[in-house]
Amino acid sequence: MTVSPPPIDPHALLEWYAESGVTTAEGEAPSNLYDWPDQGFPAKRPISSERAAAISSSPAPVPRQPRLDQQMAPLSPDEAAALATQVAANANSIEELDHIIRDFEGCPLKPGAKNTVIYDGTPGADLLIIGEAPGRDEDRIGKPFVGRAGILLDKMLKAIHLSRQSTDDLGDVCITNAVYWRPPGNRNPTKAEISICLPFVRRFIDL
Repeated sequence: MTVSPPPIDPHALLEWYAESGVTTAEGEAPSNLYDWPDQGFPAKRPISSERAAAISSSPAPVPRQPRLDQQMAPLSPDEAAALATQVAANANSIEELDHIIRDFEGCPLKPGAKNTVIYDGTPGADLLIIGEAPGRDEDRIGKPFVGRAGILLDKMLKAIHLSRQSTDDLGDVCITNAVYWRPPGNRNPTKAEISICLPFVRRFIDL
């Protein structure tokens, strides 16, 4: 009697990879993991002798020069924080600051995140809550404090007659983050990552 392996949920598998910090998939061709014990990984197709001779006789390609933006080294944390201070000062409203943060490329966390998670609730409210960094649910939805943590926070706010919703006749609250992009594997943000985003947080408080 042959027992079939259980089916794999590809979405759950990808989420597990993301939780583990996997950002790239290496391999030249797809393969079925259930075939690995018997057939192994797919072998490369052999090159015919005629094609091999043509390749060996052709001149070597001239390497392309990298574009100017490819030659630029990433900003150091101090340089990125200085740039954040400069651009944050140009914001005269929360909406303008929101656009500036979304366009900012100086934080190394941004390329690995799905969303830029800035704030939720009512800007200008009497109470401002600052969280640490987005988690998996926050990164997926694009809002701070969602999922189980968000449900608990909403219950705590309701107990003191506050809410991030402006339509429930409770006091207003605004919620933001110290870092706007999810760290890989839900790790804690580093001091450097926090320092890069700090000028935006300060400007958010000012506005």
